Amino acid sequence: KWGLKGGFQVDFGETGTIGQRLGVVYIGESFLFEIAANYDASRDNLGVRFGFEPRFLPKPNYSALAAWRSHRLDRDGWSDQIRSRLL
Repeated sequence: KWGLKGGFQVDFGETGTIGQRLGVVYIGESFLFEIAANYDASRDNLGVRFGFEPRFLPKPNYSALAAWRSHRLDRDGWSDQIRSRLL
């Protein structure tokens, strides 16, 4: 998957827009990789950013949770009671 990041900074005084940034992020299973550029108009400065961020926590498995709940309802006989009330 890919993502796009962007933003700008504004000074409410006479300076106005201070800078802009734009970047592309690759969203991998175990890391995020970003390439971004920023421009600061007040300093006439152009910059490039490379970022690599590891992902330590696993993604939640919602389908396993739904299957566990369904199994528990079937085991307790609740699904038959719910079906009989709906029909």
